[in-house]
Parts: sequence; structure tokens; C-alpha cells
Amino acid sequence: MSQETISPHNQEVFVTRQYPSPQELDVAVERSAQAQTLWQQTSLDERIQIAERFMDEFSKLSDRIVTELTAQMGRPTKQNAGEIRGTLERARYLISIARESLADVELKDTDKPGFRRYIKRVPLGVVLVIAPWNYPYLTSINSVLPALLAGNSVLLKPSPQTPLTAEILHQAFVAAGLPQNVLQVLHLSPELAAHVIANPLIKFVSFTGSVATGDIVAKEAAASPGFKGVALELGGKDPAYVRADADIDYTAAELVD
Repeated sequence: MSQETISPHNQEVFVTRQYPSPQELDVAVERSAQAQTLWQQTSLDERIQIAERFMDEFSKLSDRIVTELTAQMGRPTKQNAGEIRGTLERARYLISIARESLADVELKDTDKPGFRRYIKRVPLGVVLVIAPWNYPYLTSINSVLPALLAGNSVLLKPSPQTPLTAEILHQAFVAAGLPQNVLQVLHLSPELAAHVIANPLIKFVSFTGSVATGDIVAKEAAASPGFKGVALELGGKDPAYVRADADIDYTAAELVD
């Protein structure tokens, strides 16, 4: 089976991607788990260096990102620079807080003689990130980069409307030196996504999208073996009130953006 991305501009097929079989998915998850055991042994300094190089590699792809993103999801090309800039700004911030966020938490106030109490932050393992179509780079980097910096491996499932966005992120990370299989891109149907979520090697699921699908993701994760962490960012939360005396042409463009 395959998925087709229909461009909103001409209603023609822009890109087609084949779905893996359930067996191929199981292999991909296993490879991710194996890669993670090595990735977590790399120093945080090395992970940060790769993340910083990723920003350089991502920037080099800006022209391609602008044209492909418009073809996939219909946003005017002049507005895509804002998402590129926002993605880089978010990545820069996440990198800047990595050391503090991942450091041990000392509990000296409760120590007893001969004891040291502290909270150690360790990687979870394999993280599944399910990204939406509307701001695919920004929403993806929000989950993908922190997971990688923390020593996890990531399986990234993009929206079928914007499949090339995940592939560009993967390309930039590989060019930056990310080891093989630490980040993999999976194009999945809802049924195949459920199959991945049910895999016991998946330790955390990050989903951004609709309330209805988020409800399904949460239930599938809860029904899977073990205790899987889930993060859900659901639905649009930006209502707008347009006054009768508003400049309609200006307002319509701003609301769509």
C-alpha cells in the first residue's frame, strides 16, 4: 500500500510513498532500539555538537524547504521563511537549556551522613513522534531534538500531507553526523501507526494533531504492554474575533497565516 500527497495548488499528486509491512516496521523499531543503546553512551557535549551542526545543515536546505512546503500544504512561499526561522530559533533554545535540563538534581537538603541523594535523568529508549502538517518543522523539532539530546532514538512519522518535511530533517541530521538509525522516518497508515505504538520497545509517544486522533493514540498507548509515556498537543486553540469595521483582505490573510 502507499500514500499520495495531493498538492492544494493543482489537485495533482505531488509525492507518493510506500507503506512498510508490519514485519518491516518491527525491524525498524528493533534497529532503533539497538542504535539507542550506543547513542546514549555518547557524551552530551557530542550530542550538542551534532545538534548545532544540524542547524547549519538545515539552513542550507532553506530554498528547497520553501518550495516543497508550499507544494505539499499550500502555504504561500513568502510565509515559509518564518517557519524556517522559528525552527532554528527553537532548536537554538533547546540546545541552550540541554545541560541544565539533563543535569542530575541534587537533594543535599535531605542527605544523611554517608549518603548522597540525587535524581539522575536517563534516556527512555525509543521515542515515536507523530507530527502534523500545519507547522511540520516547528512541531517536529519540539519533540525530536529534545529526545535526541537526552540520548533517545526517534521514529518520526510525518503527516501524509507533508511527508518530505521529515525526510529533510533526517537528511540534515545525518549530514550533521547523527549515527545511523538513531533517527528514522516512517510513513504510516493509521493502522500501521497503531502497530508501532503497541510495540513494547516504544517507550514514549509524542503526538501533535487533532483531539479525535489524540484520543486514539492515548488509548492505544495505554493498551500496549508496559507503561508508555504519552505527550499530546491537541487541536487549535487560537480563536479570532473579526469586527465589522476590519480590513477584510488584510485580516483574512493574517488569520490564515
